[in-house]
Amino acid sequence: MNKEELLELVTKVSDGEATEQEIALFNKYYNAYQKDNVAWDTSEMGPEQKVHDELKHMIFSQVRPQKKVIPFWRKPYRIVAAAVILVVGSVLLFNSTDDRIYVEAGKNTATLTLANGKAIALSDAKSGLVIDAGKLTYDDGSSVSAALGVHNDNENAMLSISTPKGGTYEIVLTDGTHVWLNADSKLEFPAKFSSARRLVKLSGEGYFEVAKNKQSPFRVLTKAQEIEVLGTHFNVDAYDNEKSVKTTLLEGLVKVSANGVDKLLDPGFQAVNTGERISIAKVDVNAAVAWKNKQFVFESENIKSIMRKVERWYNVEVVYTDDVSEETFSGGVSRFDNLSEVLKSLESTGNVSFKVKGRIVYVSM
Repeated sequence: MNKEELLELVTKVSDGEATEQEIALFNKYYNAYQKDNVAWDTSEMGPEQKVHDELKHMIFSQVRPQKKVIPFWRKPYRIVAAAVILVVGSVLLFNSTDDRIYVEAGKNTATLTLANGKAIALSDAKSGLVIDAGKLTYDDGSSVSAALGVHNDNENAMLSISTPKGGTYEIVLTDGTHVWLNADSKLEFPAKFSSARRLVKLSGEGYFEVAKNKQSPFRVLTKAQEIEVLGTHFNVDAYDNEKSVKTTLLEGLVKVSANGVDKLLDPGFQAVNTGERISIAKVDVNAAVAWKNKQFVFESENIKSIMRKVERWYNVEVVYTDDVSEETFSGGVSRFDNLSEVLKSLESTGNVSFKVKGRIVYVSM
C-alpha cells in the first residue's frame, strides 16, 4: 500500500464510508501507534517506512494521546479526525443501525413565558426568535401569534425562554444580542434593556454573541457567578447538576466575578468556578461550543459527565447498575445521530456497556 492509498483509507474511515474489510486493514496499520516508537510489521503492512514516519509525525504533532476515543468529527476535519482516532490504535466507527435503541436526537423547541404569565410554545419548524420593539417574530420574519403583553417603556417586565431536555433554540434580544440555548436551559431577560445596564439570568448552558455598547455593560448571572462584558462571544455552562460553572471566551474580554473575586478572561481561555475558587486555563474553544455546532465533543470526560449530556439531549433517564470507574473518554459524534450510534461508539471501547428499555439507559462498566 502506497502513501496515497493509505491516506484514502484514512479518509474513508473518518467519513464513515469504509467497509468491514477496510476497517480491519486500518486497525492493522494503526495499532502500531498505541505506543510511541513501535515499528510497523512490514511483513503484513508493506515497507513504507516513510509513510509511517510522516503520518506518525502528523498525528503526534496535532493531538495528545488519550485513553479511549470515540468517533470524531466528519468533514471538513478528515485528517485531524483520523489522527485523534489513530493515537490509541482503535477504530470505533459504525455504519449499522441498532433498532433496539433507536432514540432520536433533540430538535428546535422551546417555551417563551411572557411578563403576564402567558406561555407560548415556539414552533419546532423554526430555529430562532427575535424580540424587537414589543413584537415577536421568528428568525425568518414570520410572526408569532402573540404580543409581548408589556408596554415598551416597562424596563422591569421580565420574560423567559426555556428549552426542555431534547431541545435547543436561538433568541435575539432587543439590543441585538444573540443567545443560543442548549437543552434543559432557561434565560430570563427584560422586555426592554435600560440605558444603564443589560442584565440576564441563565441556568443551564448558553452561547452569547453580545451586541457592543460601551455605555451599557452586558451582565449574565448564573447560580454561582456574574459575567460582565461590553461586546463579545462566549459560552457559559451552568447546569445545576454540574460541579462547576465553566465560562469559555472566544472573542473579546470578559470579567468573571464570584465571592468577591474578579477574574479577567482572554480569548481561548476558560474560567472554571467550583464555588470555592476560580481557575483559568487555555482550552480548545471549539470543544466548548461543539453543542452549538451540532456536535458532541468529549475531552477526557468520565462516563457520568458524558451521560449527563446524553440525558439532556436525548431526553432519557440514565441508571448505573454498578460502580463506574473514572476512566476518561475523548472524541465526538454528531448531535443528530440517533442514540444507538453514540452508545455503540462508547461500547466499542470495551469498558462500558448499555441496555436500553424505553427511555431508560442502563450503564455498566
